[in-house]
Amino acid sequence: MHPEVDAVAEYVRAENGFLITSHVNPDIDSIASQLAIASALSSLGKESVIVNEDPIPRWLEFLPGSEGLRCDLPAEAGIRVALVLDASDLDRLGWVGDVVRERALPIVNIDHHADNVSFGRLNLVQPHVSSTAEMLVGLISALGLEIGRERATCLYAGILGDTGSFRHPNTTSRVFRVVADLVDEGADPERVATGIYYSRSVGAVRLLGEMLRTFRESDDGRIGVLELTRGSFDSSGATMDESNGYATWALSTRGTEVGVLLRELENGRIRVSFRSTPEVDVGAIARSLGGGGHSTAAGCVLDGSLDEVRGLVLSRIRELEFV
Repeated sequence: MHPEVDAVAEYVRAENGFLITSHVNPDIDSIASQLAIASALSSLGKESVIVNEDPIPRWLEFLPGSEGLRCDLPAEAGIRVALVLDASDLDRLGWVGDVVRERALPIVNIDHHADNVSFGRLNLVQPHVSSTAEMLVGLISALGLEIGRERATCLYAGILGDTGSFRHPNTTSRVFRVVADLVDEGADPERVATGIYYSRSVGAVRLLGEMLRTFRESDDGRIGVLELTRGSFDSSGATMDESNGYATWALSTRGTEVGVLLRELENGRIRVSFRSTPEVDVGAIARSLGGGGHSTAAGCVLDGSLDEVRGLVLSRIRELEFV
């Protein structure tokens, strides 16, 4: 067993009162991992609360335990330890990170991002692993627990999400062995697929259509760009979280190496989501713009109009990758 895994397991067994949290705008891996570790802590008789800056996307509400996620910290919560999942630094937590700092909570940092700054008292960081969910399979076992059906369902979903449905370069033979074990534990691939891919609202489908009409590509066809304005969300009736995952469409045409999705936020800023083939490190591009992520999936939030941000992003891509 990995020595850091054993150290985290020992610390978790000795402590109680956990604040479980993750990055803003949580994705499948983030949500699924939080739910799985909260379930494991409950099995150990530990108290915990899951608090994030942003709510769970509606299409992930099928995950077991999702009703327990909060966007506020209950006054009565006896918090003693922060368990931070799938976040490369405290700034990625939004206001929850401020709470962690103000209370000087000891931090257990569990993550698989290569740019993690090891900000915890204990740091379990494994960039070679596909997802935080995959990491938790080993940690839950180290805690002396069986995975079980509900935790297996969450962890399977988290791995599915962060591997791009087993399409990204982080889809290793080990990933398939892990998910096979999760299916043996009770994870239902059909249920997870239905929840993730076949439970979108009518508004989300309309939003997809509006977004696809904005597609443009660079002169050489190597960069694809999609956009979503506030008007697109208003006219379709879809919410921002329902557009999570749409960035992949910007990479779907033959010859495209970088896909970019620009989304107007309610505060006037622009959320930029990058996707790429393995030849282009969009994580480096996102970090140069104040964001972060993986080499083939990353993002940032920028000030400016759509035109201004699009110009800045395209220039940065050219500077860093297409010299």
